[in-house]
Amino acid sequence: MMQLPDGDVGEYRIRLARGERVTVLLREMAAKYGVSRSILGFFIADLVTEQDLMAVQLVWVWDLNQTGKGLTDEQLEDELRNSGVRFGPP
Repeated sequence: MMQLPDGDVGEYRIRLARGERVTVLLREMAAKYGVSRSILGFFIADLVTEQDLMAVQLVWVWDLNQTGKGLTDEQLEDELRNSGVRFGPP
């Protein structure tokens, strides 16, 4: 299982606390690390403090490549918010 480098965890948590969209950050991670949606699910688990399994599962069904299959960006953001997913402190 892959994990975000410790320095990046703090940076992404700060950006989330500032209100940046999770989907924007996930796409950035995918490009930076060259990873798939499966690995992004593990990366998001590094950023959350509550409901990490739910967050992982939601990312796994998200339409990362915007092909029309899976959750849209808006749906993912809404599902994360409505499912009680909480991101850790910066």
